[in-house]
Amino acid sequence: MRGAMKKISLVVILVLISVVIFGCLSVSAANMDFVDGSFLWQEDSYLLGIPAKSLSVFVESNFESDNVTIKNKEGNQFSESSYVGTGATVYSARELTVVVYGDVNGEGRVTTVDYILMKKAISDTDILQGAYKKAADVNQDGQIAAADYMMVKKSMGGTVDLYKGTSITPYQSEYKKEEYDTSNYRMDRSKINIGVYGWQKGTDSVFLQDSYFNDYKNNFGGDFIVAGTNSAKYYKFCEKYGIGFFAREKNLPRYTYGSAPERLDPTSFTDVESSLADYNDNYTYLWGDDVFDEPVADYFDWMAGVKTRYDAKFTDRFVFYNLNPVAPNGVTNGHGAADYRDYIRQYVNKIDTDFICFDIYPFNNQFNGMHPYYLENLDVVSTACRETGRDFWIITQTGSTAEEYKMTAAQLQWQSYTALAYGAKTIIYASYMPWWWVDNTCMVNKDGTKTDLWSAGKDCNEVIHTLSPVYMEYEHLGVSTIPGTTFLTKSQLRLQSRRNEARGYGGIRGFSDVESENGIIIGSFEKKDGNGYAMMLVESCDPYDMTVFSTVTFKVADSSCSKVTAYPDGKPQVLTAVDGVYSVELESGQGLFVTVE
Repeated sequence: MRGAMKKISLVVILVLISVVIFGCLSVSAANMDFVDGSFLWQEDSYLLGIPAKSLSVFVESNFESDNVTIKNKEGNQFSESSYVGTGATVYSARELTVVVYGDVNGEGRVTTVDYILMKKAISDTDILQGAYKKAADVNQDGQIAAADYMMVKKSMGGTVDLYKGTSITPYQSEYKKEEYDTSNYRMDRSKINIGVYGWQKGTDSVFLQDSYFNDYKNNFGGDFIVAGTNSAKYYKFCEKYGIGFFAREKNLPRYTYGSAPERLDPTSFTDVESSLADYNDNYTYLWGDDVFDEPVADYFDWMAGVKTRYDAKFTDRFVFYNLNPVAPNGVTNGHGAADYRDYIRQYVNKIDTDFICFDIYPFNNQFNGMHPYYLENLDVVSTACRETGRDFWIITQTGSTAEEYKMTAAQLQWQSYTALAYGAKTIIYASYMPWWWVDNTCMVNKDGTKTDLWSAGKDCNEVIHTLSPVYMEYEHLGVSTIPGTTFLTKSQLRLQSRRNEARGYGGIRGFSDVESENGIIIGSFEKKDGNGYAMMLVESCDPYDMTVFSTVTFKVADSSCSKVTAYPDGKPQVLTAVDGVYSVELESGQGLFVTVE
């Protein structure tokens, strides 16, 4: 009997050992659910490696399985705009509790509140338990100490990566930052400038009258003109009404993408030097010369040579170059560049203009379409401008290819406010009068009649000019998005978030928990004197639909900041929070600048 008992005991022990071994193997198999290259890992029942300010879509993308469910600490599923924080639960191969290092109150971000809780946890060891206690051990040494909350403090300065628990080198720009002196220019670069492309075409003189120039300057709110006619009468009207202009085919030869290959020897500057030698115009409002429109990268060396010669002659004006946009297939139209990023990179490395300008037209109104790379184009140029210290200029769409498909006011203002969200300093409408768009779809018809789009531009310009003194006090930091659930921008808004992750962009500064049921573009800004932050909220649900309204709610990230001001119509309005939450409403395509100090 005793021998039998020994045999049974031995069998039980072997079974138990097998259970443990195979149980461990089973858990180990469950551990292998992450995609290759994922930074996430699991330890016991905890899921680690999630950075602060991570959306649920980011967490889900780290798993091989398509059946991943994420619930917050209250047991509810996350919205697309909410951060996944400590205490959340992820259900995949097994149930795991999220730990976000430094996030000890479960909000999914790291703030001074977490810093204070961690300091208290040193003397009050019961204040944090479970996942929250583990989140406080940011250096992963098994205890909560001063070293942990000091790492949190350093993370706010961008020198420590909390979710890896290691020191890091902050994101390094691929561009060199420069300081540009624009104080001598005839163009006032200390404000947001509004321009138009295309004053009149050919020899048509119907627009060479006082009423049109006065209306443009004093009612529409225009500051300058590109691509006006080459006539003394036109230049004199610009002088009379204080309208800046870039001369076209008057002082220097002007080239375009289509004409340059036949007309231009990229190794010769004879025509340019001859033209500069004869250059003697002294118009007060001659801001510079329009020299090249939509060049291919093959001509960048030649363009750099032109600028060098131009700058040697003038200190108070500059050459105007307008670059290609990204093409619908995601590359650039032309030769010499691998893709659009390479196109812009080559321009930056070769041509030292203190601005980058390009034109892109997002709307195919005939099919209610959207340029598939519109926001990416803005992001590529905005990033290059921000990191090199250049100004961001954009030429926007103000016409249609068929008369029955006229642009809406929401489409026009969406382009302008989106450009401001990406840090634009100059916005140029194309075209003011019919050039390539069909007549009756532009701002002014060929007979001089103003359209509804002119009125929409006037209203938008008034807001932008009123906002300009405040806007120009801030430096652009980057763009975040809320994808929403509708319209053609949804995929583009998602892609913007992925590009942010790739470059290590830290997200919105000064504000937190920015949420909306619809698509929103959020430009982030920091005050130049360091005493505040701002964001440009742009309603991006459906610019084709003028009836859309979107509500955006948000909180203030830093408790030391208490004054929140919105600028509807460009004018200040102090906001009041309800239970710590601020709320604003935006019409279709509308932008709203909000500051916190």
